[in-house]
Amino acid sequence: MRSLRAGFVFFCIAAVVAWPANGRCQSWCEYYGLWEPAWSPDGSYVATSGWLFHGPPLYLLEFWVRVHAVEGGAMTSTGEVHYGFSSRPTWSPDSREVVFTEGSRLMAESLDEGRLRTIATLSGEVLDPAWSPDGAWIAFALREYGVAEDIYIMNPMGQQVRRLTEHSAVDRHPAWSPDSRSIAFASNRGGDDDIWIVSLDVGEPVQLTQGPANDTWPAWSPDGRFLAFASDREGEDIWVLPAGHNDPVRITQDAAITTAPAWSPDGAWIAYRYVDGVCEDARIIAVPRIIAIERVSWGEVKQLYR
Repeated sequence: MRSLRAGFVFFCIAAVVAWPANGRCQSWCEYYGLWEPAWSPDGSYVATSGWLFHGPPLYLLEFWVRVHAVEGGAMTSTGEVHYGFSSRPTWSPDSREVVFTEGSRLMAESLDEGRLRTIATLSGEVLDPAWSPDGAWIAFALREYGVAEDIYIMNPMGQQVRRLTEHSAVDRHPAWSPDSRSIAFASNRGGDDDIWIVSLDVGEPVQLTQGPANDTWPAWSPDGRFLAFASDREGEDIWVLPAGHNDPVRITQDAAITTAPAWSPDGAWIAYRYVDGVCEDARIIAVPRIIAIERVSWGEVKQLYR
């Protein structure tokens, strides 16, 4: 860990040599980001990847994976799991391990024992891991060098690697259905980014959203009734639609960018990435009761959001 920290410090010191004289960091400053939150299956924690830049006198850029305790829809205490760059983390079904990526490696850290293990080392950059609710599979996107990104699955021991999509487009952000039989993902195979669903049994992806907007980061509700996703169709916000339909409603309306939604296990909250200028944060919003609990018609839901 010490050598890794030294590497980041050296990088930032070297970079600041060319820092403009009128740059915005002449006095002390701090920019930060919490990326792509993920709920633990027991609902007690949210894991995030993230970054921190601060200085002077010492310019330091850090990357890490952290776990945040959650109480009443608010993140409270924070603990560091791993020091290094990673895409969105995921959890084991028993909430005891946090799984994250580091380049071509898929890794897991035990929260009880602090034990780090490498699940698999693959032939390209591993992104967006997602552990299936039944514990049988870990889905991920693989960016192979010179090849487009596709969705794969493997078992938790890093074996039985299976490619689910094969296309010249970019397929990212896999999200398991609650029954572990289907994966929603984002793909630009139709031109714009849209949400697609692939079944482990059928294997042929089906397009769910379409239009001139970019739809990314799907997230299933725990009961499988809804999908949340990020879209720039009216600003850059979080949208929700009934699974299998294409008539969504927007649940965030903010001047900032909101993306990477993650549905809490009890269905009451959605954590998401909030980007406001330079800094990024992870926030939590209460899911409207009419969506989370009351089984009303989708037409009634849409009337509230017009």
